Amino acid sequence: MAALDPIQEKVVYSVTHTYIKVKNGSNKEEYIYGTLLMLEKPDGCHIEWREDPTHVDAVNDSWDFINADAVSFTYSNSAAELTDITPTAARTEGSCRMINQQKFHNPINFHVDNLRSFKRMKGKLVKNSCIMFILDCGTSHPPIYFPKGGVTDKFLHHLGKKVIITQSATDGNRFLVSPHQQEALESSFDALNLFADQGSALSRFAADPVRGTFTAFAKVSKLLTNTLVASEDKNSVPPEICDQLRISVEENETDFSAIHSTQPEDPDFLFIDEKAQLPEVEKKPRGEPLKRAVWEKFFDAEGRVTNPEELKQIIYRGGVSHDLRSEVWKFLLSFYSWDSTTREREEFRKTKVDEYFAMKLQWKSMTESQKSRFSDFRDRESLIEKDVSRTDRMTPFFSGDNNERLHQLNDILMTFVMYDFNLGYVQGMSDLLSPLLLVMENEVDTFWCFVGFMNLLVSNA
Repeated sequence: MAALDPIQEKVVYSVTHTYIKVKNGSNKEEYIYGTLLMLEKPDGCHIEWREDPTHVDAVNDSWDFINADAVSFTYSNSAAELTDITPTAARTEGSCRMINQQKFHNPINFHVDNLRSFKRMKGKLVKNSCIMFILDCGTSHPPIYFPKGGVTDKFLHHLGKKVIITQSATDGNRFLVSPHQQEALESSFDALNLFADQGSALSRFAADPVRGTFTAFAKVSKLLTNTLVASEDKNSVPPEICDQLRISVEENETDFSAIHSTQPEDPDFLFIDEKAQLPEVEKKPRGEPLKRAVWEKFFDAEGRVTNPEELKQIIYRGGVSHDLRSEVWKFLLSFYSWDSTTREREEFRKTKVDEYFAMKLQWKSMTESQKSRFSDFRDRESLIEKDVSRTDRMTPFFSGDNNERLHQLNDILMTFVMYDFNLGYVQGMSDLLSPLLLVMENEVDTFWCFVGFMNLLVSNA
């Protein structure tokens, strides 16, 4: 193994006696041993696997040297502990071949910021733990095996100090990776609860950046003041420091009423006096939600909706009862046409089921080699997987590990990428999709309602 340069790199953590499986010229499985390193370099943290050409022993003393030319070994004890690293033929014959002079031609060396995800296998499926790194460029490095078992947990503990690791909602053996800085910023703003409705914060900033910014700062000031008061009550902060900080906050509070006094030259922007008197909004009584008895009266003998506009007014003023939403939303979201008959809708749905699964098969059958040459697809797949794993997890419908509904969310969004690759996927689509799946409880129906919903959003943009 190459010597480390103490000036250029510092070892954060290392694991020796790891190995990689390769095929030799006879297409037989052989092993290259080396050390897995986590290094701190001038540009940040790197993960590197370095071959150890001098290694002739396995992980323990179970191997006896037989023939230097053949580089063959046979085990003398604890054979059961090495079942995962011993090829079938070698176990039968009581010997195993290992590479010690062949160089590994695909070096493993990358910055942790370039790590998109990794797969870890341990427990019942494999005797020895292994880990496979997948980079954001689509590169999948070969699995690195840990013969001593349990070492992966220690290594991942150190990796977790450098990046955020989240278990995939669709694959229990896959873990998603994202930088600490991005996650910390997002969680900090979420924890501050600067906006009552976090989902519309961006739209409010876009509509009125000045008002949105001052509102956020005002809430930060309030949070700071309340925190200082609480700290003062607990005597955890000296009173004189609390007084000075509170005075500083109060002196810097913004007087919104003074904003209007200086109007900008740009006519596209207008500051509004915070104390301006607005007319009272007329309160209109809420109507009754649409119920099945009323719903069925709007259909003729063949199943057409006779008066869509009147029906929409009822829905607008009172909403729809929960037991009817899965039926009504298909019309509202243009999955079904208002003037279609019952039979036409049945035939139409059959064609849409076939169309959906044809598109789903397109991305499901894509090989890793194809993905490696399709960067846009890889980026969207990674973003969807990250968003789905944290979508509405506190809701019982989506809670728990390996929840089938999360698999459906993932599949619907990935299929939508194939349906409309120009739009593809943007962050937040999973939050728009989850209520549809909650109501429809059917993957195909949810997908086509989501398509209609996205068309409505695009047409209103």
